[in-house]
Amino acid sequence: MIGVTTGCRLGTLQDQKFNALSLSIRGEAMEQSRGLQIFGLRNPEVATLMRRALEAESRGDFQRALTVLNEAQLIEPKAPDILQQKAEVSIELGHWNRAKTYVEQSIELGPRLGHLCQRNWRALAIVLRQMEEYPKADKAAARVPLCVRDHPARF
Repeated sequence: MIGVTTGCRLGTLQDQKFNALSLSIRGEAMEQSRGLQIFGLRNPEVATLMRRALEAESRGDFQRALTVLNEAQLIEPKAPDILQQKAEVSIELGHWNRAKTYVEQSIELGPRLGHLCQRNWRALAIVLRQMEEYPKADKAAARVPLCVRDHPARF
């Protein structure tokens, strides 16, 4: 039984309910309201597809979620948030190598600050722990707090 941690104890995979890993990756980052956030412009069709993918995930239909995310990626092939969501769905499916590839691509293309940055490094830490690459997982987990920067002072 392998324990999963990313700066906080998530428990073992056998203890997790479906979608729990994705929610732990997203939830902590979304709760982080302080600090600078970076958001790109979004095609409305892609936004709709991403919402549909989240709905499929919430039903536990991860294959459908991947299909919808692939459609979104055809429209915006280099969107780091699509790649990150694909990584999170792949984590739920236990497709560790695929998840690692997606999250690494998202890190390469995405912002170095904000929620997406935090999600990237949390996801990578989880994947690396599952692949038993513990020192790399610890380094990835240590990157999470570096994604938070305070808002610039206003005069």
